[in-house]
Amino acid sequence: MSFDPINFTKENIGPSRDQTAEMQNKMMEMQKKLASLEVEGSAGLDSYLVKVCLNGRYEAVRVTVDPLLLSQTVEVLNGLLAAAITDAAHRTEAAIQREFMNAMQGFKLPG
Repeated sequence: MSFDPINFTKENIGPSRDQTAEMQNKMMEMQKKLASLEVEGSAGLDSYLVKVCLNGRYEAVRVTVDPLLLSQTVEVLNGLLAAAITDAAHRTEAAIQREFMNAMQGFKLPG
């Protein structure tokens, strides 16, 4: 169904109330799912890793620094932490987009 400016009626202006309610329910389910989502990003080499885990709200859940890295300079640690946070943020964004696409599957938007 698309909007027809010539034949402007209640039936052609957008999704029905049932569709709107269903979409709202899906969005609420998705928000709950995203709150429990955990995505890990990392930086470093094999046994010298920094890992950062974010949830679907981009909140840090866990940070793990390999003890072998503690002998490195502060600059090295800062760089690895920044890279791990960035990696986790990119992975979280991709996961959120996948969840959104799955939630919206089957809905027809007006237009």
